[in-house]
Amino acid sequence: MVSSASRIIYRLEAIVQHDEGGRGLKGLIQPAGELEMAARALQRASSPIAILTGFPCLLEHTPPTETDGPPGALAIIRACIGLGKTCILLTDQCNAAVIQAAVAADSPYISASLQIEIFPAKSEWTDVEICRLRRLGCEVGFVVAIERAGPARDGHYYTMRGRCMDTFVAPLEQLMSLTRPAIESLGIGDGGNELGMGKAWERIVGSASIPHASRIACVTATTWLLAASVSNWGGYALSCALAVVAAEIEEKETGPRAGSFTSEGDGVGPWKAGTDPDQWQARRNEWVDRLVPSEAQAWSTLDGMVAAGARDGITGERTTSVDGMPGAVSLQMLRRLRETAREHVELTEERSEV
Repeated sequence: MVSSASRIIYRLEAIVQHDEGGRGLKGLIQPAGELEMAARALQRASSPIAILTGFPCLLEHTPPTETDGPPGALAIIRACIGLGKTCILLTDQCNAAVIQAAVAADSPYISASLQIEIFPAKSEWTDVEICRLRRLGCEVGFVVAIERAGPARDGHYYTMRGRCMDTFVAPLEQLMSLTRPAIESLGIGDGGNELGMGKAWERIVGSASIPHASRIACVTATTWLLAASVSNWGGYALSCALAVVAAEIEEKETGPRAGSFTSEGDGVGPWKAGTDPDQWQARRNEWVDRLVPSEAQAWSTLDGMVAAGARDGITGERTTSVDGMPGAVSLQMLRRLRETAREHVELTEERSEV
Protein backbone atom coordinates (compact mmCIF):
# COMPACT_ATOMS: atom_id res chain seq x y z
CA MET A 1 0.00 0.00 0.00
CA VAL A 2 1.31 3.42 -0.94
CA SER A 3 1.37 5.91 1.94
CA SER A 4 -0.16 9.36 1.77
CA ALA A 5 3.31 10.88 1.92
CA SER A 6 4.59 8.70 -0.92
CA ARG A 7 1.58 9.62 -3.00
CA ILE A 8 2.20 13.33 -2.54
CA ILE A 9 5.90 13.05 -3.36
CA TYR A 10 5.08 11.10 -6.51
CA ARG A 11 2.88 14.01 -7.57
CA LEU A 12 5.62 16.51 -6.83
CA GLU A 13 8.02 14.53 -9.00
CA ALA A 14 5.55 14.29 -11.88
CA ILE A 15 4.74 18.00 -11.76
CA VAL A 16 8.34 19.12 -12.33
CA GLN A 17 8.84 16.59 -15.14
CA HIS A 18 6.24 17.93 -17.58
CA ASP A 19 8.99 19.37 -19.83
CA GLU A 20 7.55 22.87 -19.78
CA GLY A 21 10.37 24.17 -21.93
CA GLY A 22 10.16 21.40 -24.54
CA ARG A 23 13.85 20.50 -24.19
CA GLY A 24 13.64 16.72 -24.57
CA LEU A 25 13.32 15.92 -20.89
CA LYS A 26 11.88 12.47 -21.59
CA GLY A 27 15.32 11.08 -22.32
CA LEU A 28 16.55 12.15 -18.88
CA ILE A 29 13.71 10.99 -16.67
CA GLN A 30 14.28 7.96 -14.45
CA PRO A 31 11.53 5.58 -13.30
CA ALA A 32 9.16 7.23 -10.84
CA GLY A 33 10.36 7.25 -7.25
CA GLU A 34 13.78 8.92 -7.47
CA LEU A 35 12.56 12.02 -5.60
CA GLU A 36 11.07 10.04 -2.75
CA MET A 37 14.09 7.78 -2.33
CA ALA A 38 16.47 10.74 -2.38
CA ALA A 39 14.35 12.76 0.06
CA ARG A 40 14.14 9.92 2.55
CA ALA A 41 17.88 9.27 2.30
CA LEU A 42 18.67 12.95 2.73
CA GLN A 43 16.38 13.14 5.75
CA ARG A 44 18.36 10.29 7.35
CA ALA A 45 21.79 11.61 6.35
CA SER A 46 24.28 13.00 8.82
CA SER A 47 25.62 16.53 8.58
CA PRO A 48 27.11 18.33 6.86
CA ILE A 49 25.25 18.12 3.57
CA ALA A 50 27.27 19.21 0.52
CA ILE A 51 25.38 21.26 -2.08
CA LEU A 52 27.11 21.77 -5.44
CA THR A 53 25.77 24.37 -7.88
CA GLY A 54 26.87 26.86 -10.52
CA PHE A 55 26.68 26.63 -14.28
CA PRO A 56 28.83 29.32 -15.97
CA CYS A 57 27.35 28.97 -19.45
CA LEU A 58 27.26 32.67 -20.39
CA LEU A 59 30.82 32.75 -21.67
CA GLU A 60 30.74 36.31 -23.04
CA HIS A 61 29.57 37.85 -19.78
CA THR A 62 31.09 38.59 -16.39
CA PRO A 63 29.94 36.88 -14.30
CA PRO A 64 28.98 33.97 -16.59
CA THR A 65 26.42 32.68 -14.08
CA GLU A 66 22.85 31.77 -15.03
CA THR A 67 19.71 32.18 -12.93
CA ASP A 68 19.00 28.46 -12.77
CA GLY A 69 20.65 26.51 -9.96
CA PRO A 70 21.34 28.76 -6.97
CA PRO A 71 17.66 29.41 -6.09
CA GLY A 72 16.98 25.67 -6.09
CA ALA A 73 20.14 25.06 -4.08
CA LEU A 74 19.05 27.58 -1.46
CA ALA A 75 15.62 25.95 -1.25
CA ILE A 76 17.32 22.65 -0.43
CA ILE A 77 19.63 24.33 2.06
CA ARG A 78 16.66 26.00 3.77
CA ALA A 79 15.00 22.62 4.16
CA CYS A 80 18.14 20.95 5.49
CA ILE A 81 18.74 23.70 8.03
CA GLY A 82 15.11 23.47 9.09
CA LEU A 83 15.70 19.78 9.76
CA GLY A 84 18.64 20.63 12.00
CA LYS A 85 21.37 19.82 9.50
CA THR A 86 24.40 21.89 8.55
CA CYS A 87 25.26 22.58 4.93
CA ILE A 88 28.29 23.40 2.81
CA LEU A 89 27.74 25.06 -0.55
CA LEU A 90 30.52 24.50 -3.12
CA THR A 91 30.87 26.54 -6.29
CA ASP A 92 33.36 28.11 -8.70
CA GLN A 93 35.18 31.40 -8.25
CA CYS A 94 33.38 32.85 -11.27
CA ASN A 95 30.00 32.20 -9.62
CA ALA A 96 30.98 33.43 -6.16
CA ALA A 97 29.55 36.97 -6.35
CA VAL A 98 26.17 35.78 -7.60
CA ILE A 99 25.98 32.94 -5.07
CA GLN A 100 26.87 35.25 -2.19
CA ALA A 101 24.30 37.80 -3.36
CA ALA A 102 21.63 35.09 -3.57
CA VAL A 103 22.41 33.90 -0.04
CA ALA A 104 22.33 37.45 1.33
CA ALA A 105 19.04 38.17 -0.41
CA ASP A 106 17.37 34.99 0.80
CA SER A 107 17.32 35.54 4.56
CA PRO A 108 19.56 35.88 7.62
CA TYR A 109 18.28 32.42 8.55
CA ILE A 110 20.28 30.97 5.64
CA SER A 111 23.33 33.23 5.59
CA ALA A 112 24.06 32.75 9.30
CA SER A 113 24.03 28.96 9.02
CA LEU A 114 25.71 28.24 5.69
CA GLN A 115 29.36 27.52 4.94
CA ILE A 116 30.42 28.51 1.42
CA GLU A 117 33.49 27.00 -0.23
CA ILE A 118 34.75 28.66 -3.43
CA PHE A 119 37.18 26.95 -5.81
CA PRO A 120 39.13 28.28 -8.81
CA ALA A 121 38.86 26.83 -12.30
CA LYS A 122 40.56 23.49 -12.94
CA SER A 123 43.53 25.10 -14.73
CA GLU A 124 44.40 26.95 -11.53
CA TRP A 125 44.19 23.99 -9.17
CA THR A 126 47.12 23.05 -6.97
CA ASP A 127 47.60 20.53 -4.19
CA VAL A 128 45.93 23.04 -1.88
CA GLU A 129 42.58 22.75 -3.69
CA ILE A 130 42.83 18.97 -3.92
CA CYS A 131 43.53 18.67 -0.19
CA ARG A 132 40.70 21.06 0.64
CA LEU A 133 38.22 19.09 -1.43
CA ARG A 134 39.46 15.82 0.06
CA ARG A 135 38.96 17.20 3.57
CA LEU A 136 35.41 18.21 2.73
CA GLY A 137 34.79 14.81 1.19
CA CYS A 138 35.71 13.15 4.45
CA GLU A 139 33.22 15.32 6.35
CA VAL A 140 30.01 15.27 4.33
CA GLY A 141 27.12 12.88 4.85
CA PHE A 142 25.26 13.43 1.57
CA VAL A 143 25.89 15.26 -1.71
CA VAL A 144 23.34 17.18 -3.78
CA ALA A 145 24.38 18.57 -7.18
CA ILE A 146 21.81 20.92 -8.69
CA GLU A 147 22.39 22.55 -12.08
CA ARG A 148 26.06 21.80 -11.62
CA ALA A 149 28.39 21.51 -14.61
CA GLY A 150 29.51 17.91 -15.08
CA PRO A 151 32.30 16.43 -17.22
CA ALA A 152 31.62 14.82 -20.58
CA ARG A 153 33.43 11.63 -21.66
CA ASP A 154 36.37 13.70 -22.96
CA GLY A 155 36.75 15.32 -19.53
CA HIS A 156 35.59 18.77 -20.65
CA TYR A 157 32.55 20.75 -19.51
CA TYR A 158 30.06 21.91 -22.12
CA THR A 159 27.10 24.24 -22.47
CA MET A 160 23.94 22.97 -24.14
CA ARG A 161 25.24 24.53 -27.36
CA GLY A 162 28.39 22.43 -27.11
CA ARG A 163 30.71 25.26 -26.07
CA CYS A 164 33.54 24.45 -23.67
CA MET A 165 33.40 26.01 -20.18
CA ASP A 166 36.74 24.70 -18.89
CA THR A 167 38.17 28.16 -18.22
CA PHE A 168 35.50 28.70 -15.56
CA VAL A 169 34.65 25.31 -14.05
CA ALA A 170 36.24 23.78 -10.96
CA PRO A 171 36.25 19.95 -10.98
CA LEU A 172 33.97 19.70 -7.98
CA GLU A 173 32.66 16.34 -9.19
CA GLN A 174 35.86 14.91 -7.71
CA LEU A 175 34.15 15.30 -4.36
CA MET A 176 32.08 12.26 -5.33
CA SER A 177 35.16 10.04 -5.31
CA LEU A 178 36.62 11.61 -2.17
CA THR A 179 33.66 11.04 0.16
CA ARG A 180 33.52 8.23 2.66
CA PRO A 181 32.36 4.88 1.23
CA ALA A 182 28.61 4.56 0.67
CA ILE A 183 27.91 8.28 0.80
CA GLU A 184 24.73 8.78 -1.21
CA SER A 185 24.07 11.56 -3.69
CA LEU A 186 21.39 13.23 -5.79
CA GLY A 187 21.81 15.01 -9.10
CA ILE A 188 19.22 17.54 -10.32
CA GLY A 189 19.36 18.82 -13.88
CA ASP A 190 17.38 19.66 -16.99
CA GLY A 191 19.67 19.29 -19.99
CA GLY A 192 21.88 16.21 -19.79
CA ASN A 193 25.19 18.02 -19.20
CA GLU A 194 24.76 18.40 -15.44
CA LEU A 195 26.52 16.46 -12.71
CA GLY A 196 24.60 13.27 -12.00
CA MET A 197 23.37 12.75 -15.56
CA GLY A 198 25.82 9.88 -15.96
CA LYS A 199 23.04 7.73 -14.54
CA ALA A 200 21.12 8.30 -17.79
CA TRP A 201 24.14 8.65 -20.10
CA GLU A 202 23.19 6.05 -22.70
CA ARG A 203 19.67 7.43 -23.03
CA ILE A 204 21.00 10.98 -23.32
CA VAL A 205 23.51 10.27 -26.07
CA GLY A 206 20.85 8.35 -27.94
CA SER A 207 18.31 11.15 -27.70
CA ALA A 208 17.45 12.93 -30.95
CA SER A 209 15.81 15.79 -29.03
CA ILE A 210 18.99 16.91 -27.21
CA PRO A 211 21.36 18.82 -29.52
CA HIS A 212 25.06 17.85 -29.24
CA ALA A 213 24.04 15.04 -26.85
CA SER A 214 26.99 12.76 -27.59
CA ARG A 215 29.42 15.59 -26.93
CA ILE A 216 27.91 17.30 -23.87
CA ALA A 217 26.42 14.40 -21.87
CA CYS A 218 27.85 14.19 -18.35
CA VAL A 219 29.43 10.83 -17.47
CA THR A 220 29.40 11.25 -13.69
CA ALA A 221 26.45 9.49 -12.05
CA THR A 222 24.77 10.09 -8.72
CA THR A 223 22.86 7.60 -6.58
CA TRP A 224 19.59 9.24 -7.60
CA LEU A 225 18.77 11.52 -10.49
CA LEU A 226 15.91 14.01 -10.68
CA ALA A 227 15.36 15.48 -14.12
CA ALA A 228 13.16 18.59 -14.02
CA SER A 229 11.86 21.09 -16.56
CA VAL A 230 13.94 23.69 -14.71
CA SER A 231 16.55 22.66 -12.16
CA ASN A 232 15.33 25.25 -9.65
CA TRP A 233 11.95 23.54 -9.74
CA GLY A 234 13.63 20.27 -8.84
CA GLY A 235 15.12 22.01 -5.81
CA TYR A 236 11.72 23.34 -4.80
CA ALA A 237 10.23 19.86 -5.21
CA LEU A 238 12.93 18.33 -3.02
CA SER A 239 12.31 20.86 -0.26
CA CYS A 240 8.58 20.05 -0.43
CA ALA A 241 9.32 16.32 -0.33
CA LEU A 242 11.51 16.80 2.75
CA ALA A 243 8.65 18.64 4.46
CA VAL A 244 6.22 15.81 3.67
CA VAL A 245 8.66 13.18 4.92
CA ALA A 246 9.44 15.12 8.10
CA ALA A 247 5.74 15.45 8.92
CA GLU A 248 5.11 11.78 8.21
CA ILE A 249 7.96 10.67 10.48
CA GLU A 250 6.85 12.92 13.29
CA GLU A 251 3.24 11.80 12.98
CA LYS A 252 4.27 8.14 13.13
CA GLU A 253 6.46 8.72 16.17
CA THR A 254 4.25 10.96 18.27
CA GLY A 255 0.89 11.58 16.63
CA PRO A 256 -0.69 14.99 15.94
CA ARG A 257 0.41 17.71 18.33
CA ALA A 258 -0.63 20.93 19.98
CA GLY A 259 1.57 24.01 19.72
CA SER A 260 3.35 25.68 16.83
CA PHE A 261 6.65 27.04 15.62
CA THR A 262 7.67 29.94 13.43
CA SER A 263 8.70 29.63 9.78
CA GLU A 264 12.22 30.68 10.68
CA GLY A 265 12.92 27.53 12.66
CA ASP A 266 12.27 28.50 16.29
CA GLY A 267 11.21 25.98 18.92
CA VAL A 268 8.88 23.06 18.19
CA GLY A 269 5.87 22.63 20.46
CA PRO A 270 4.86 19.36 22.20
CA TRP A 271 2.81 16.74 20.39
CA LYS A 272 -0.18 14.83 21.80
CA ALA A 273 -0.73 11.35 20.46
CA GLY A 274 -4.22 10.32 19.45
CA THR A 275 -5.74 13.77 18.89
CA ASP A 276 -7.76 14.95 15.89
CA PRO A 277 -6.19 13.81 12.57
CA ASP A 278 -6.85 17.30 11.24
CA GLN A 279 -3.99 18.42 13.46
CA TRP A 280 -1.71 16.11 11.45
CA GLN A 281 -2.74 17.97 8.32
CA ALA A 282 -2.07 21.29 10.04
CA ARG A 283 1.31 20.05 11.15
CA ARG A 284 2.27 19.11 7.60
CA ASN A 285 1.30 22.62 6.51
CA GLU A 286 3.60 24.00 9.18
CA TRP A 287 6.46 21.82 7.95
CA VAL A 288 5.92 23.14 4.42
CA ASP A 289 6.03 26.72 5.69
CA ARG A 290 9.17 25.97 7.64
CA LEU A 291 11.18 24.08 5.03
CA VAL A 292 9.99 25.45 1.68
CA PRO A 293 10.72 29.02 0.52
CA SER A 294 7.80 31.36 0.10
CA GLU A 295 7.19 33.07 -3.21
CA ALA A 296 8.52 36.31 -1.71
CA GLN A 297 11.74 34.60 -0.63
CA ALA A 298 12.18 32.93 -4.02
CA TRP A 299 11.68 36.24 -5.80
CA SER A 300 14.13 37.99 -3.48
CA THR A 301 16.74 35.35 -4.28
CA LEU A 302 16.28 35.75 -8.04
CA ASP A 303 16.31 39.52 -7.79
CA GLY A 304 19.49 39.49 -5.71
CA MET A 305 21.21 37.24 -8.23
CA VAL A 306 20.31 39.48 -11.15
CA ALA A 307 21.52 42.54 -9.26
CA ALA A 308 24.87 40.75 -8.92
CA GLY A 309 25.02 40.03 -12.66
CA ALA A 310 23.23 36.72 -13.21
CA ARG A 311 21.46 36.18 -16.53
CA ASP A 312 18.94 33.87 -18.12
CA GLY A 313 20.93 30.86 -19.35
CA ILE A 314 18.98 30.62 -22.60
CA THR A 315 18.29 34.24 -23.60
CA GLY A 316 21.41 35.78 -22.05
CA GLU A 317 19.30 38.64 -20.72
CA ARG A 318 19.97 40.10 -17.31
CA THR A 319 16.51 39.43 -15.97
CA THR A 320 14.72 37.28 -13.42
CA SER A 321 13.59 34.89 -16.14
CA VAL A 322 14.92 31.34 -15.87
CA ASP A 323 15.63 29.13 -18.90
CA GLY A 324 13.66 31.43 -21.17
CA MET A 325 10.59 31.57 -18.93
CA PRO A 326 9.57 34.66 -16.92
CA GLY A 327 10.29 34.64 -13.22
CA ALA A 328 6.54 34.66 -12.61
CA VAL A 329 6.34 31.17 -14.12
CA SER A 330 8.80 29.89 -11.53
CA LEU A 331 6.75 31.48 -8.76
CA GLN A 332 3.63 29.80 -10.12
CA MET A 333 5.44 26.47 -10.08
CA LEU A 334 6.60 27.03 -6.51
CA ARG A 335 3.03 27.85 -5.51
CA ARG A 336 1.75 24.68 -7.15
CA LEU A 337 4.38 22.54 -5.45
CA ARG A 338 3.63 24.07 -2.04
CA GLU A 339 -0.09 23.46 -2.54
CA THR A 340 0.57 19.86 -3.58
CA ALA A 341 2.72 19.24 -0.51
CA ARG A 342 -0.18 20.45 1.65
CA GLU A 343 -2.75 18.17 0.04
CA HIS A 344 -4.61 15.54 2.00
CA VAL A 345 -4.29 12.25 0.10
CA GLU A 346 -5.89 8.99 1.21
CA LEU A 347 -3.92 5.74 1.30
CA THR A 348 -4.03 3.92 -2.02
CA GLU A 349 -2.67 0.73 -3.50
CA GLU A 350 -1.97 2.23 -6.94
CA ARG A 351 -0.57 5.43 -8.34
CA SER A 352 -2.42 7.29 -11.04
CA GLU A 353 -1.16 9.85 -13.50
CA VAL A 354 -0.99 13.49 -12.43
